[in-house]
Amino acid sequence: CGVTNDQCAGQGGDFPCRRIGEACNNYAGCDNSSWCSSDGKCYEICYNTASTCGSAVPRVNTYQCNYAISGGRPSCGVTNNQCGGQGIDFPCATTTTTTTTTTTTTSTTSTTTTTASTSTTSITTETTSTTTSSTTTTTVTTSTTTTTTTASTTTTSRVASIGEACNNGAVCDSSSWCSSDGMCYEACYNTVTTCGNSVPQRVNRYHCDYASSGGRPSCGVTNDQCAGQGGDFPCTTTATTTSTTTPTTTVRVASIGEACNNGAFCDSSSWCSSDGMCYEACYNTATTCGNSVPRVNRYYCDYASSGGRPSCGVTNDQCAGQGGDFPCTTTATTTSTTTPTTTVRVASIGEACNNGAFCDSSSWCSSD
Repeated sequence: CGVTNDQCAGQGGDFPCRRIGEACNNYAGCDNSSWCSSDGKCYEICYNTASTCGSAVPRVNTYQCNYAISGGRPSCGVTNNQCGGQGIDFPCATTTTTTTTTTTTTSTTSTTTTTASTSTTSITTETTSTTTSSTTTTTVTTSTTTTTTTASTTTTSRVASIGEACNNGAVCDSSSWCSSDGMCYEACYNTVTTCGNSVPQRVNRYHCDYASSGGRPSCGVTNDQCAGQGGDFPCTTTATTTSTTTPTTTVRVASIGEACNNGAFCDSSSWCSSDGMCYEACYNTATTCGNSVPRVNRYYCDYASSGGRPSCGVTNDQCAGQGGDFPCTTTATTTSTTTPTTTVRVASIGEACNNGAFCDSSSWCSSD
């Protein structure tokens, strides 16, 4: 997770990241705030506090560090010298220093000029001698070295999710906001009966209690009584140019076990429950109606105890109104031409593929 390669367009994809509490495996890794445990889930990395070593910080809500009883949530600069081998200090933003050295050297030149001249004239008894002495001139130029150092600081911000720490090198994602206690809280929107600012805080401390406030809102839900007391759930935006109107939709497709209705929709293999999470859609098996298939790992259908995982062609005539058969591909025919129209179901990890379904972007279809 986090490893990228800009040279690989069309030759492979970067490894996907998962957040605290989400599933990780050989096909998806945890983001830099968490690690992938042997149970296939991302657990928050617990750092040393002033009073407690990271390895001794207990858990809360299964996956997160319980800093509340461990000396408070740490941040950059908090250290604990007693924790050698028992945890690490909270990392600070990194600084990258670039040093450029320019050296200019001028060599030394020595020039020596010597002129010697002797003239002798003899006339009878008088002798005249003229001597010009030697002259030496030396010119020396010393070397000069100039060094220029430029320092630049690069800070990388981590995007934190609901219930994660912020203001310590991380910012909250678009579904939440950073509270004065340094944690990301879900942004509560207006419902039909309750203004966003009046939605009780909180379910599991950080989430909006929509169950007692008229239900979880979605695009189109408005409340005219809430001016200045909350905002309506945001819809997708439309970008307009002078010549054309281009609808631009930013939608995240959530997989089984991920959050929905906070700017994300469940993929076609699942549905969004009232608790705001994606649950696998259970289909009829030869022995059990879809609505009666129990759950395993909370979000998945327990087909192992219900007659086996169904596929295209498996039907159950006893299940009218109690579940649906596994969907098959369809073909539409017109009078002039026959145009095959394929409706494809996106299968998640561990589900059947090549029977009218294709694997989602986190997985691949094996020969089995």
